[in-house]
Amino acid sequence: MGRYFSKRRLTLPYTHRMVRGLRMVRGLVAPTLATCGLMVASIAAAQTRREVLPQPMFTDPSPEQQIEIRDDDPLVIPLWVRALGDNLVERKIQTADSIAIAHGFGMPGLEVTIQPLIEAYQSDDARVKLAAARTLNLIDARAAQEPFEADLPTLATDLAPWVEPALLRWKSEVALQLWRSRAADPNARLLVRQSAFHYLGAWGDAQSLEDARNVVLDEAQTLALRGAAAKSIAQRTVSGEEDLARALLDSSSSTGPLLATMVLMGHTGEATQQLLTEIIRSEDDAAAGMAAKRLFDLDPRAVYPLVLEIRERRERDLRQVAV
Repeated sequence: MGRYFSKRRLTLPYTHRMVRGLRMVRGLVAPTLATCGLMVASIAAAQTRREVLPQPMFTDPSPEQQIEIRDDDPLVIPLWVRALGDNLVERKIQTADSIAIAHGFGMPGLEVTIQPLIEAYQSDDARVKLAAARTLNLIDARAAQEPFEADLPTLATDLAPWVEPALLRWKSEVALQLWRSRAADPNARLLVRQSAFHYLGAWGDAQSLEDARNVVLDEAQTLALRGAAAKSIAQRTVSGEEDLARALLDSSSSTGPLLATMVLMGHTGEATQQLLTEIIRSEDDAAAGMAAKRLFDLDPRAVYPLVLEIRERRERDLRQVAV
């Protein structure tokens, strides 16, 4: 028995032969099962839409994985509505997840599940609340905006990745005001302020730009917070922040070039290219790598005079741009 399972003999061609043999056996067994009276399976297969998941080419062959979504059964959605009103926690969670999956496959008629999902979101059970919030986000249920906004000031950490992006997508003014106040609050927790800057940048809010500039220039703040503020500025501007970048480059802070590069990531124009060239020639390899990639995106010809300088640098991004 040992010789059949040794590492030496279990080669890739041998694996292929095993798979072909299994497929031949499956081809012989399937008609036998059908003749044994399992015609119901064939009928169900005819009524079921199958989605075949692609297999990575670098793995051994494996049987086709199939997900079956019955979108022709009129009883499924009413059963889901009833299950969401059930007292069983696990059933509510599984039902919410099933609705999200069905929506991803384009199942029609899920609108009737929105109100039961909102009621499940208002549940006292944290797991049910999370499952409902996740599904309400994925199915883009705008009717959930009001309960989402009500929970926003005291939102649990695990709910935030589902509730806040939905409110951003729905352009919630309540959420915008809260993000502005959090970004400007020096006493707010680090992750809360970082998240606020992220959503303000994604919103494109111009009113809170000054708060972001102040944080970027404040050397007493952590690099994580200053970086989040710099990225939010880049999301909101395509010009006009060259003076801020210059101030960062002229500062005594060792992180100045990196933050200046982050600020300029959305900028274009000759002044921006000059600043990026200066950053590339600085001693900060990380900032120089980012600046080189950005300058290459703006104008590859602007990088050509720098090739001999950057190809010997330690930073991988710099060498890659040079190549």
